[in-house]
Amino acid sequence: MNIAVYEKPGKGIPIVFIHGSSSNAHAFEYIWDDPALNNFHLLAFDLPGHGDSQVASDLSDYAILSMSKRVAEFIDQKQLKDVVVVAHSLGGHLAIHALRFTNQVKGIMLIGASPLENATGLSNGYNLSEDIMAFFKKEASDEELSKALELEVYHKKYHPIIQDSYSKTDGRSREVLAVELGTTSSSPVSLRRVM
Repeated sequence: MNIAVYEKPGKGIPIVFIHGSSSNAHAFEYIWDDPALNNFHLLAFDLPGHGDSQVASDLSDYAILSMSKRVAEFIDQKQLKDVVVVAHSLGGHLAIHALRFTNQVKGIMLIGASPLENATGLSNGYNLSEDIMAFFKKEASDEELSKALELEVYHKKYHPIIQDSYSKTDGRSREVLAVELGTTSSSPVSLRRVM
């Protein structure tokens, strides 16, 4: 599977950025431009079916466990050592699970990701109102997505960026995520819950 990779060389420790569902690596561009990070080795990639990465032919490639393995493979293939991972939302869950597959991670910074032992704890970590279900649907209407953004994204200036990222994401990945997190019982594919 072809994965879009972004890299900014530096002599400092490697920092790997992992985006959330229906987003892409460009979500971190404004952080990369911060002069405080000029000396660090910055890396990011678009998850399968997101941004400029290839769409999965097998839906199981969108499962949390599969994408977590992909995170670990990325770190290991790049031969990174003592990595710090900065991860948002779904990316945070992937980073946590990736610890099972690589020993090169020194630390993880979670943004909008609640560490959960299993899917039953989801309601304790997240506001799962009907208005945010657009993030778990294959396709949402403009109105549904706007309502979700109003509720979940404080700065309106980021709404168009997120809407664009949403439209560039394989909607089947959202369906797989919904099944795994238990937000829906209908499954387009048989998946083992990994959380």
